[in-house]
Amino acid sequence: MLRRLDGPGGAALDGRPDGSNPRLVRRLIAGLLLALTVGVALALTTGARDPRPLFALRLTGGESFSSIGVELRDATALVTAIEAGAPPGPEDFDLRPGGAVENAPGQASVLVVRWLGGACDDRAELVLAPASDGYDLSLKTVGKFVLGCNAAGIARTVNVILSRDVDASTVSINPP
Repeated sequence: MLRRLDGPGGAALDGRPDGSNPRLVRRLIAGLLLALTVGVALALTTGARDPRPLFALRLTGGESFSSIGVELRDATALVTAIEAGAPPGPEDFDLRPGGAVENAPGQASVLVVRWLGGACDDRAELVLAPASDGYDLSLKTVGKFVLGCNAAGIARTVNVILSRDVDASTVSINPP
């Protein structure tokens, strides 16, 4: 059994002639490991290490629904910008799961992405990535908890501007 000894000048030796304190060393190592784990977790959850370019915009709301943020991650290196699309009319109201993509009339380098969102959506997250037969566009809406939300369907449209022409039929929309 070790007992506490006072060394020269009253320094605690904890029974070790070299003056080391293994309990303190273990606590410091545990603290460093905890800090490292928390740092890695934060980096992974905030997307800080995602190398894909991020494009963002805000779609305006209406009388019965709020505006939403839209973020697009580009894994193709083709996207140059995104912009709010024309307000959808009744003919643009697409109920297909995941939405629809088409080329803008006369502009093969612009993809028009439409989907049915909700009145309580907070943001939409899109990722454009290469696929074996063209491109995959994943689309995920994230809702916000709002008391009294009417849960109405809201047609949303975003134009994705590309650096070259892409046939919209080669782009498939998938859930993330």
